[in-house]
Amino acid sequence: VINYREERLGDVLKKEYPKGIDIVYECVGGEMYEEAIKNLAVKGRLIVIGMISGYQNQSTWKNKDPSTQIGKPVIEAELLKKSASVRGFFLNHFAEHFPEHMMKLSEMVSNGTLESVI
Repeated sequence: VINYREERLGDVLKKEYPKGIDIVYECVGGEMYEEAIKNLAVKGRLIVIGMISGYQNQSTWKNKDPSTQIGKPVIEAELLKKSASVRGFFLNHFAEHFPEHMMKLSEMVSNGTLESVI
């Protein structure tokens, strides 16, 4: 349990989970959301079910551009409204699969089941 009024969430998460958090079930938004993202593990998952911190003043749903003061939709709010998801894919995290799949792709190009077009 983290008492966010007495402890800094980011500090506690970094100490308790030095390799990052595998799954975060997030419903607060704001600073809690930001700390959840900062502390996700490689290949971690963030599930957003709400953003209660901004429900009353709508701060969760709009991101003010300081140069224009025009509200822009926040990506998290758009994803939440649609129950949609985004998944990062950094190729280097899957390097151990390269040899096997490069061989399969080469075979497919050679036998004509995959056409290489430049």
